Amino acid sequence: MGMGVGGGDNAVVATARDATLTVAAGAVSSRGVMVSRVVAPVDGWVVVRSALSPGAVLGATWVPRGSSSDVLIRLTAAESELALLSLHVDRGKRKTLEYDPENAARSFDSQVNAGRDPVQLPLVLDRLGIEVEANSVLIQVEDQSLRERTLVVPYLITTAPSWISVNEVENGLPGIRIGLVSVGAGESQQIRVPLSETPVSDQVVVTVHADRGGPGLFDYSDADPLGSTDRPYSSAGVIVSKRITPE
Repeated sequence: MGMGVGGGDNAVVATARDATLTVAAGAVSSRGVMVSRVVAPVDGWVVVRSALSPGAVLGATWVPRGSSSDVLIRLTAAESELALLSLHVDRGKRKTLEYDPENAARSFDSQVNAGRDPVQLPLVLDRLGIEVEANSVLIQVEDQSLRERTLVVPYLITTAPSWISVNEVENGLPGIRIGLVSVGAGESQQIRVPLSETPVSDQVVVTVHADRGGPGLFDYSDADPLGSTDRPYSSAGVIVSKRITPE
């Protein structure tokens, strides 16, 4: 099989024949990411990770050793349309992904290499955001105190009715939503977003979403970022959002 396990860095090496990922056109849909064929040297994981550092996990599906067809990965988080599809081992607790992108070399479920190269493919999650022209949707927001449970957005441009969502950053990704407000089309200033609680994380992310669903209803699920109606705007593959540090 040609697989070896390194020492302290948890390196996993296989031959190119024993470790491959194949993705066909149209792989990204409202259901998730469909991988047409996976060849895994051992039981493992097919993982969708953000292409932005440190490469947070957006979704993962367990696969057995050998060849698997039509493996669907449902996304459970959203950050950027630019992503990576990678193959990992399942070497810790069975069927529990134990991979820390900030300490990848020491993670139990580390990435598989074919020779010296990681087994991974670039991926564009083109359904993750609603594409707009550059600077047609723009948000400006700065670090500020959130102790009074209000976040202020000094300036916003949108082309249609939209939403501003405020989420705590957890494990490098948008986590629990603590603020939401609807805004009209055009330019807006000094928008006050009420927060349900004072954030406990080191960062929050402020994201601009389209309002394409029912009137007054935020039709977006963090657990279904590809299938939701009120997805965030994106430009050139980058979600229109801003991370700030509460003071």
